[in-house]
Amino acid sequence: MITAIIGTTGVELQECGGKFRLLSRLTAAPPDAALLEDVMALGWLDRENTSSLEELQVEFTRLFSAPGPDAIPAHQSIYTDTLRINASGPDKFNCGMASEGREFKGYLCGESCARLKHCYDAVNFEPSDPAPAMVDHISTQLAFMAHLYLMEARETAEGKKEEARSTGDLRNKFYAEFLGRWAAEFTRKLAANPVSRLYGNAGQVIREALEKQARNYPEGERI
Repeated sequence: MITAIIGTTGVELQECGGKFRLLSRLTAAPPDAALLEDVMALGWLDRENTSSLEELQVEFTRLFSAPGPDAIPAHQSIYTDTLRINASGPDKFNCGMASEGREFKGYLCGESCARLKHCYDAVNFEPSDPAPAMVDHISTQLAFMAHLYLMEARETAEGKKEEARSTGDLRNKFYAEFLGRWAAEFTRKLAANPVSRLYGNAGQVIREALEKQARNYPEGERI
């Protein structure tokens, strides 16, 4: 059974944060026994007819780590960023060095990475992997969503209504500027993958959670 992720009370927000954190772990590295137990406890995978832990680790590698026909890109920059090379000036010496401008889409570690780092720094969020290319990885963005949910839950529990509202607004804007631009395509690919039922279910959970998030952010607002 797929459990939707959304909430407004402090307890619900905390649960949302925990589930986004679990999804982050699931997409960050091959699963271990503890992660698999958590996934089964939430009903994202049944205990019967489940692949062994070793098989699930291989499935993760085929989907996210190794090049091949089953690989699914998991970095925002691959989906949204473009490398632009300006045209060179006139070839004054007729030596064949002049070139036309070009654009290369799917530019890993592109401009979105710098904007993401700015967002993370603004609320003292530290990705588990500090490598520049990882700041736009799906697992890091889901971890940031978890961070914001848990921060909002804490502020709500402490009666800090204005701070909680501001954190909720930041979460909505983060979705609009980042996850909302590429996660739909990523989750479609993941949900339809022929390799792994676990990761297919994860793709569906992420998609449903973010669809609910999409209905909450103010249209047009950006970070």
